[in-house]
Amino acid sequence: MDTKVVFPKSNKRMRTINILCFSYVLTAIGLVGIPGYSRLALFFGLLLSIVVLLGVLQRRLRVGQWIILPLVFYTYAIALAFESPGGWGDLGPLFTVWVGSAAVGIAVQNGASKKFIIYAGAVAILSSFIANLYGFEAFNEYSTMETGLFLTGRASGLMGNPNYLAIAAGTFAFLSLALLKGHTKLKMVLSASCFYAVILSASRKGLAGLMILVVLILLYPLFYMPKFRKKYVVALTVVAIGLAIFGVGWIVSYGVNLDAIERTLAISRGERSFEYRIDYIKMGWDLFLANPVLGYGLDSFRVVSGTGQYSHNNFIELLVNGGLIFFLLFYAHYFVIIKNAWALLAPKRYWVFGFSVFLLAQDMAMISYQSRAIVLALILLLVECRKTQKKGLTVTVSTSGIGTFKSNYLPEIL
Repeated sequence: MDTKVVFPKSNKRMRTINILCFSYVLTAIGLVGIPGYSRLALFFGLLLSIVVLLGVLQRRLRVGQWIILPLVFYTYAIALAFESPGGWGDLGPLFTVWVGSAAVGIAVQNGASKKFIIYAGAVAILSSFIANLYGFEAFNEYSTMETGLFLTGRASGLMGNPNYLAIAAGTFAFLSLALLKGHTKLKMVLSASCFYAVILSASRKGLAGLMILVVLILLYPLFYMPKFRKKYVVALTVVAIGLAIFGVGWIVSYGVNLDAIERTLAISRGERSFEYRIDYIKMGWDLFLANPVLGYGLDSFRVVSGTGQYSHNNFIELLVNGGLIFFLLFYAHYFVIIKNAWALLAPKRYWVFGFSVFLLAQDMAMISYQSRAIVLALILLLVECRKTQKKGLTVTVSTSGIGTFKSNYLPEIL
């Protein structure tokens, strides 16, 4: 039988790790739109990484096999930077996103508070709401673009991009539902924040995510509340019929008062930005077919396409920048998450699957492999769904030096 010595975790070490996790998430998500302050995420991510690495080297912290995928993907992204002249500019942000998130994942595996991390996300989102209420808009203050051309009626607070606000709200709502047991009030606040974020940001991505969240919340009692199932089905059917009769007409007639719905309906009227994105997808697909294996280098779509813009589609961006290898390395994260999620208890599995649908839907219109919120979510899901099925003997050494034995799951690595 295999044996391993596990030393008691230092309370001081874990308090430090919890504080650094909170600080990293707060700055990475909440201050992304403010130059200078947004770089605090790099600082806290680096500091957290050092603390975690020292803990691993001292065999005080464990690392699971889940780390392999993020590590390989990040290493390959660095290699792609050599291929593209402009790719080096992305290495700093990629370090913040991937290394910082991986450090949070290792911390959570070793007992750091998931609730603390999700509270940090909630504070980041609510801070942007408050900033908006006081008239502060990071995009207007710091962007070099001509303000008001396409952001009229849209807001992001401290995040600098309306879509970031909406996606962050949806991501942390799903994280609370997928990772936390109980904490109903926190889940309700974060779910409500999705709706408010869509109103502020007028984000079509946020609206799509909100619809997925609402559908999953409505369907949840059908699967996991058997005592109320029959009454709930009747009530839900009545509501569905009412929405079918009156809802569509209301949305068409009055929904244009909500910018997110107006912008969504504008697609059917041939909105130019939507047409541009379809053109980018076609252009990107042709570029991929011309160099399908290795791609053109990190952040190369804007150069090789001649548009000066990113593709607004994660699938195309990965295929053009790093070819099929880069694409498969990223989406292998989802494969592992979904595969391992089958071993979870049914309610948690439900939210992990639903969360995966939400994240994949966002990939149709954004570059998620560079998104701090989405990469953090992927890492946390990998940790939550990791396999720890190898049983063995664990030796716990007390501070007095007397060893005690107990059966436990051994970690996959170290």
